Amino acid sequence: MEYIADFFSLHEHIAVITGGGGVLAGGFADALLKAGAKVSLWGRGSQSIEKRLKELSDMGFEEMLHTAIVDTYSEEQVLKALDKTEKALGIPDILINGVGGNLGKSPFTQTDVGVFESVLKLNIVAGLVVPTKVFGARWIENQVFPAQS
Repeated sequence: MEYIADFFSLHEHIAVITGGGGVLAGGFADALLKAGAKVSLWGRGSQSIEKRLKELSDMGFEEMLHTAIVDTYSEEQVLKALDKTEKALGIPDILINGVGGNLGKSPFTQTDVGVFESVLKLNIVAGLVVPTKVFGARWIENQVFPAQS
């Protein structure tokens, strides 16, 4: 079984998980940490991030963890959080965009278009475009090729 651990090892890799306080992000963090990666959990609110940090630290991963409070709608905040993460762990080579969600439920024919646009902005702009744009630029600048061994 040692060859499997070697084959799937993420030692020497650094991951950022946006939406890091969420349930799915917590599962990703757990898996990445168990595979040997260092992980930075990013979130808008300190409560959910601190809760997840405590859970993962209690599992023995404290030395491999980092957190940042950041609103991924803001390129400026994403850049600052990336700089902070890089100083703490090194240049991340894995990005998991975990920001997203929904704002209420209704039959489609009763959809509030303004709420729908907010959900799109949350999931597409904050959840994908801004973090990926900032990370992509940093990776190109530093000739980092994500998650390749």
